Amino acid sequence: MNIYKRRLRYRCWHRGTREADLLLGNFFDSYYEKLSQNQKKLFVEFIDNITDTDILYYIFGEKPWPGNLSKEIIVLFNEFIKKENYNKLYS
Repeated sequence: MNIYKRRLRYRCWHRGTREADLLLGNFFDSYYEKLSQNQKKLFVEFIDNITDTDILYYIFGEKPWPGNLSKEIIVLFNEFIKKENYNKLYS
């Protein structure tokens, strides 16, 4: 694994809250290799612009996803949440 990918994986798994670590870390492990180069760039922007506390509000539909985040990544992230039943675990 190259150093950039290792650092990005670390950022996903060490966010600050355990819930965000599990959500973003597992998403990274499941999807990162499947993403196109452009999607990888969008994913970095996604994790740069999302807070740990707000991510839970977004996945439970308590707040709308911000307009500055990539719709493409949001769709993939929501698919992952549903597939893994994370929305059921935290409700």
